[in-house]
Amino acid sequence: MKWRRAGWQILLHLFLAFLIVASIILLAFHVEIPSVKAGISTVQLWVDGYDETYNDWSKYGVSPYLDAQDQPDNYIEAKSGSALDGYYTFENLSLSNVEVLNVTLYIYCKTTYSFNPITVYVWNGSDWNSYQVTSVDWNWTAINLEDFLDSVEEVNVAKVYFESDSLYGPYGTYIDAAYLSVDIEAESISLIGESTSEYPIIGMYQRWCFYAKGLFWAFYSNGTHMVYASGNGTSWNSSVAVRPSTNGHYFSIWFDGTYVHYAFANCSAGNSLYYRRGTPHANGTITWQTEQTVLTVSSPMAIHRPTIATDSQGYPWIGYALYNESNYISHPYVIKSSINNGTWVTAEGFPYQLTTENFVGIWSSIVVPLSNGKMAAVYAKHSGTVKVKAWDGSAWRAETNTTNVISMACMLSAVGENDYVHIAFHEDTNYDLVYAKYSFISNSFINETTLEYGMTSTTGPSITIDSGGNLYIFWYGTPNDYVYYRKYDVHNKTWKPRKEWIISQRFKREDYCISFYQSWNGYIGFMFVTGSSSPYKVKFAYFRVIEPSEFGTEGTPQPEATITHYAFWQYFTFDYAEFYWNISGTWQLNGTINWEPNATDVWSNFTRTIPANSSGLKIAWYIVAYDVNGSYGNTPIQVYKVGAFYSLTFDETLGVDIERRVEVSISRTYTLTFSSSTFKSLEIAVAESFNLFISKFERISLALTEILDFAHSTFKNVFKFPFETLAFKDCSSKAFVKVSFQSLGFSEKLLKHMQKFSAETLKLPDKVNFNIYLLLREQIIDKLGIQDLLLKSIKILRIESLGLQDLINKFICKLQAEQTSFLDEQFISVFIVIKEQVIHEFVKIGDRIFKFLVIIKAEPLTLLETATKNIRIFKSDSISLLDQTFKRIGPFFHEKVISETAGFKDLAIIQVWTPWYNDPAEFMKVILFGFCIGLFIYWIAKRL
Repeated sequence: MKWRRAGWQILLHLFLAFLIVASIILLAFHVEIPSVKAGISTVQLWVDGYDETYNDWSKYGVSPYLDAQDQPDNYIEAKSGSALDGYYTFENLSLSNVEVLNVTLYIYCKTTYSFNPITVYVWNGSDWNSYQVTSVDWNWTAINLEDFLDSVEEVNVAKVYFESDSLYGPYGTYIDAAYLSVDIEAESISLIGESTSEYPIIGMYQRWCFYAKGLFWAFYSNGTHMVYASGNGTSWNSSVAVRPSTNGHYFSIWFDGTYVHYAFANCSAGNSLYYRRGTPHANGTITWQTEQTVLTVSSPMAIHRPTIATDSQGYPWIGYALYNESNYISHPYVIKSSINNGTWVTAEGFPYQLTTENFVGIWSSIVVPLSNGKMAAVYAKHSGTVKVKAWDGSAWRAETNTTNVISMACMLSAVGENDYVHIAFHEDTNYDLVYAKYSFISNSFINETTLEYGMTSTTGPSITIDSGGNLYIFWYGTPNDYVYYRKYDVHNKTWKPRKEWIISQRFKREDYCISFYQSWNGYIGFMFVTGSSSPYKVKFAYFRVIEPSEFGTEGTPQPEATITHYAFWQYFTFDYAEFYWNISGTWQLNGTINWEPNATDVWSNFTRTIPANSSGLKIAWYIVAYDVNGSYGNTPIQVYKVGAFYSLTFDETLGVDIERRVEVSISRTYTLTFSSSTFKSLEIAVAESFNLFISKFERISLALTEILDFAHSTFKNVFKFPFETLAFKDCSSKAFVKVSFQSLGFSEKLLKHMQKFSAETLKLPDKVNFNIYLLLREQIIDKLGIQDLLLKSIKILRIESLGLQDLINKFICKLQAEQTSFLDEQFISVFIVIKEQVIHEFVKIGDRIFKFLVIIKAEPLTLLETATKNIRIFKSDSISLLDQTFKRIGPFFHEKVISETAGFKDLAIIQVWTPWYNDPAEFMKVILFGFCIGLFIYWIAKRL
């Protein structure tokens, strides 16, 4: 018994030692992946092959030895000085149409001594480069290959071999694993198309991209034509030619929320200025109206640098420079159409010359919409101040200018917000980035701030505004070869620090990039050009900001009334919301809502009671929503006026005929109640008293209530004009007809055609009833845009059964909705594509080996023509046998991803199990292990 107890104690200690060693090995398998900057996607390509061209090192484990961090199972060791070993190849980069930004070779090695380096030779398809690494302990060492492997082709042919130190090589030189870390453009960076023109887009004063109908849209010159492409931001449809244009700065684009407009002039002497309007569709096409000739000039005059915008009433404005090719002098102009239906008729007083100041060069002129039909023209010349001249709806105001001087006129960018203009440009001396704010109210610049210092002359800024009024100024190239932006935070009223966004070193030039004019559906997009020779690549990037998909108020704003301020938020994982208003005269936080963890579709509803003493006051409010990462967005600042009551009394003497005089005294009281500035409801109560002096007093009461119910608070700035006339039909009947005309308008557009008639009865002293006919004509065109959720419903039911015997049974039942009706007029088809791959597998259950098939599917849902979603199939590791019992299979599987294509993201998993007695290496391990156990037992027996 004594020797048995001792033997078991020894075996127990050996088992504990095994657990400790196993824990250390498991810890060693943790790989630290280098940090990744914003705008970069990093791919790891591990060693996947060894061809024995050099074979002077000792090998342990299974070829290719260096495909995982798994020593002491698989590794190589130098056995002599100056020993060579290789070639080792790497996995291929499966994405072909991407830009390689940086490559780093990581090697997990140990050299024991710091003076015992390993020389690493790297092949790029045409040359070998050598590098040296050392590591006295097991560590990852990095070799930067940025300038040596800089394309997909070079990465995919890369291979390495190793050389040990000539003197100390045999003394502890090991390599366990190696992989290439490849930085490529992030998924949000995509290729729109290519151009043979050196200037597909150029200059910050124009715009070329926007978001509409669930798609991004981008315009550029492909070298022969103005073209546009549409896509989801990752993949793009083929470009569509619009008109001939060999240069990107010949045209500029404007999107007003419904229509896309362009202005075009080819900058040649005696040329014409053209205008055109089109309607984007969800299928990626645009229906264009006929191109209009706006203006034609005679040689040597030439129209340059067109920009375009529509005012709040939909009338198109174009800014341009008129350049004299004889004396090289230009002046800035604007021109407006008096029609807003896609045709062009120049309005009276236009074209208008903004200044008489001569400039040898070309002015830049940007037209910027303000509120209620007002416009601002922002214009500048090289090494001059930035100037603004505003149109108040009927006349031009006096010119005003910045204090700072702009370096280059083409480096000018501007956006409008209500009656303010936000401008970004570069100062002339040190090329500092300057932000300036113009106020229409004071007709002056009220803010001029330097945001960045010491930039380059060509580092042009592009400014964007989101729906909450936050500003973003983008630029490229300073201080590094990145795209940066600065954000003005409306909530905190501060400019946030500079932020890196796109990491790339192959921009064509700093001024070949432009951002959206404004955010659309929370998206902000950015176009830029890369390449040093034709064809140049036109690329796109975007990010999403937190902004509400709908917001507004419910309730009638009057003293002591209850008002609900609401906003709906989507797409992010939200945390909480805050409500701010200025009821006390200053902004204050007045409530917080905490959502469920990681909520994605949330309402923020804040119900407040208006104070009793607030009659006639204007109340401003906004809501801020925060996500779980601390990012936030806000609603625009909203304003409503608390209801006020007034009465108007007047006397009217009405002559009926020459023989008889009837005096009527009319006392009229109006009560007007408005719910908010968005006018979800409007109530008008009118009470009238008629005193007929020849008859007894009769009181007539008239109440009129109209409810304007808009489901999503889509329409803004509702205004209403009532016109009333009082007419007598004849003198005998004492009857009169009151005709009331009321028009309901919206500041942005008319939205739906509707006619509504109401008849009201007026009772006079002779007891005869007469009708007053009220004709209410509302001009509304009903348009509903579904931006993101194009697919109404898809139902897929699938049942699959696989038998583990010779007979493989497969049954698929699929139920699919292929048509969706929007507003009874639009149908969208959903196509389901199924790809199947059959893989043979062997599985051991008990003592038997079964062969069965695994069917792997990738099923993309194609919405319209471009959008693609993937269905992921998960596989169970339990098998149901014919006797209905479940037996566990495993863990005898090696799993390896053999393919992942960009189109359908097919993931094929090969599961392989080989019996140990059929695998020579495993067989030898078992025999060796048995021999050691037997030897150990023999030794114990001898000792005891």
